[in-house]
Amino acid sequence: MLNPTKFFISLMGLLLVLGVGIALAQETPTEVTEAVNLDENIQPQDLGISEPTLLPDSPFYFLKNWGRGIRSFFAFNPVVKAELESKFSNEKLMELKKMIEEKKDAKVIEKAVKNYQKGVEIIKERTEKIKEKAKENPKIESFLDKYTKHQILHQRILQKLETQVPPEVFEKIKEARERHLERFGEVMIKLEDKKEEISERLEKKMEEIKGSKYKNFKNLEILLGLEEKVPEEAKEVIKKAQENAFKRLKEDLEKMSPEDQERFKEYIDKISGDKEKHLEILENLKNELKEKSITVLSPNGGEQWVKGKTYNITWEFSGRVDTVKITLNNKIVSAFEETIIENYLNKGSFRWKIPSDLLLPQSGGYVIRITRCDYGPEIGMTVCGGAGDESDDYFSIVAQ
Repeated sequence: MLNPTKFFISLMGLLLVLGVGIALAQETPTEVTEAVNLDENIQPQDLGISEPTLLPDSPFYFLKNWGRGIRSFFAFNPVVKAELESKFSNEKLMELKKMIEEKKDAKVIEKAVKNYQKGVEIIKERTEKIKEKAKENPKIESFLDKYTKHQILHQRILQKLETQVPPEVFEKIKEARERHLERFGEVMIKLEDKKEEISERLEKKMEEIKGSKYKNFKNLEILLGLEEKVPEEAKEVIKKAQENAFKRLKEDLEKMSPEDQERFKEYIDKISGDKEKHLEILENLKNELKEKSITVLSPNGGEQWVKGKTYNITWEFSGRVDTVKITLNNKIVSAFEETIIENYLNKGSFRWKIPSDLLLPQSGGYVIRITRCDYGPEIGMTVCGGAGDESDDYFSIVAQ
């Protein structure tokens, strides 16, 4: 596992790039492209609707809106009305997305943006007429579950669209996205019985949404934006959801292979969204992870150790690292891992007598990996595998 300090020192270059708005032109690895697509390429089926065919620039589009109006008129239950308007809002956003992808005229796109914004406002109006709370009515509970999940996806779509629209429409899309966040927060506050349930529902739905191994980065970005737009009374519960998303992201990164951590840097460079919030998240991660870091000193590559003999494994550490786990790993035979010692009191060194009968897949390609162990109060035990480091290069172990 890559040392978090090394990781975020190397990430500083990307922080500077993001800060000045300059991206280096280079080929994006397939894995990164796939991760970005998973987190921002939302399809109609993800919103429970079909691919739009009749778009707002069609002379017959009024018939579509006319049909929507009739369906809404004959839905007498306020919850059913809200569900219908939410569905229509999904359709209007996908219509807008398709028009932008087809590179329609800027004025036509602007008209589609207004059409979507109007739908967002109507949902707010419909929910104002709902007198009960989610916990009091299963239908409201079901509506709010689906609505919350879909609005998170709306934000991902709108963030991506900001990078695709003509310059003269950019501000309109940005305004629509920010207004959407406001209405999203207001609807949740209106229908939840307790403010704490907003945080719980948001976290649950964010976890349900499919995505890449980096999706908590996008979730955290959306939560930061939501905090800015919700009324003061809801800011604390949104901050709680942020804290949990940040914790999950940090844990995800700590468990990733060095290769995936490197891809994460490229993912950040390629993913759409608010680059200022990206910088904020990265700075917080850097500051958090460098507080507890480990750097393997020996063996660090090129050594030849002999079975039956004793050697010093040494490392540096910063912050409070009480105990560590030391393993022998083979970077060529990736499945090989031998635990040398676990939950070892952190002293910065360990004398390891290599067993003469230690079964190894080959003589070369080895690294020592050292990870910190942390007590997990929620499970009542110490778990190893947190932030750590491994030898910079391979060493070998041979028979006497």
